[in-house]
This record gives sequence, structure tokens and C-alpha cells, in this order.
Amino acid sequence: MTRYVMVFALFAARSAAAQFPPQRATNLKVLPTTIAMDSLVDTMAGFTRALGVRCNYCHVGADGAGLDTYDFANDQKATKEKARAMLRMVASINDDHLAKLAMRRTPPIIVTCATCHHGIAQPRPLQQVLLGAYDAGGFDSLSSAYRTLRTR
Repeated sequence: MTRYVMVFALFAARSAAAQFPPQRATNLKVLPTTIAMDSLVDTMAGFTRALGVRCNYCHVGADGAGLDTYDFANDQKATKEKARAMLRMVASINDDHLAKLAMRRTPPIIVTCATCHHGIAQPRPLQQVLLGAYDAGGFDSLSSAYRTLRTR
């Protein structure tokens, strides 16, 4: 009888973890803990577009696997902590620096992830990205990298 209880408990725990989106977020350290789940999902989707990455860039999970298999609360990846640092930096730029400028435009200009990333994971100038592609694989590589960035 005890074995059946253990199997049921294991199945129940697995089923509870296998929900996306979860009912509530855990381990939020920069975003507000009261953020609505649909807002959190939209925010994360904005990050993936701004950096041209997928969820597994910062979160523990296999690319192509269902999001219900990801361990979003896990802090194992260094990119997740870098993302948190970048969010703090963006908030500081917008709240502590730009907000204090005299004669700001209306609507006010703000910094977002896309301001620097432009659809690439590492915020580098376009010429540096293209020169890196050229150095790695010649003109064909440069041309392919340009077309990919242009499409994004």
C-alpha cells in the first residue's frame, strides 16, 4: 500500500510541475512578485525577441521541448543572472538618468533590451557582428549573417 501512495505522490508532483504557464511565478528577483502570469509571459517573449534567443538561453530546459518541462525557477545558468543585472541597468538608465533630463521629448524616449541588442544575444555594433561572421567564414558567412539580421 505504501508503494502505491509513493507512486501517486510522485505522479501528482510531476503533474503539478508540468503546467505552463504555472499558476504563479517563483524566484522573481527583479520583476515584481505580483506580476500577472500573462504579463510575465509577454515580458519574457519580449526578451526572446529583443535578443534573438529562445527560453533555454536563460532557463533550464531543452530546446524544442515543451515549456511545461522547463525549470524556470532554477538559477543554474549564468545568462539568467546576467539578464537580471541587465534589467537593473535598464531600470537605472530609465529611472535615474533619462527621467531626470531637462526638456525630455514627449512621449519620453526609454531604453529597452532591443535598444542595444537589436535581435542578437550579445549587444555588439552591426559592423562588429558582420566582421566576425566574415572572419569566421568569408563573404558567404557575412552575407548570410546580414540577411538573418535584416530579417529579424
